[in-house]
Amino acid sequence: FIAALALVILRVMRPDFRPAWLIAVGSALLAWLMIFFWQLQMPLSFQLPPWQPAILFANSPGFLVDGLSWPYAISILSLTLAVLLTAVVRDSFSDSFTWAGVLMLSGLSLLAVTAGNPLTLVMAWAAIDIAELITQLRSVDTPQASERVVIAFSTRAMGVGLLLWANIVSVNAGARLDFLS
Repeated sequence: FIAALALVILRVMRPDFRPAWLIAVGSALLAWLMIFFWQLQMPLSFQLPPWQPAILFANSPGFLVDGLSWPYAISILSLTLAVLLTAVVRDSFSDSFTWAGVLMLSGLSLLAVTAGNPLTLVMAWAAIDIAELITQLRSVDTPQASERVVIAFSTRAMGVGLLLWANIVSVNAGARLDFLS
């Protein structure tokens, strides 16, 4: 996320900054290497402080890296690294805003695969969906294509809504909705 923000700031402040691609690839490579250090500490968990009201938020957002989420995380970063390494040979993908977007979506995807509970997963899904909506609406130029983008976003938003509804139903039943149950 820091590298994506740095690329955006550099693009705005110095549009002709040449090593932007190197920053993008270097940060993706550093993140890819750091994922291997997760293996030393697994299972690794991080929990945010409890949210209020506790009746609505039985679980506060948290992240969990275990044997199930680690392969997905390494796959996401490998794909990100491959996309950025091959970006320089494609004319349509040689913009630092695009590289920042790839890094941002990769970071949001890492948050989603390491989600420790459904609330965290919903927030990561929603962030990915909104980022994808903005990106796709900026790249289409016909009303029909815009309509398809909005329909696709609406479908994914309904999935997020269903998971929130499942959380509400489980709280009403007196049970906690987590990945184990």
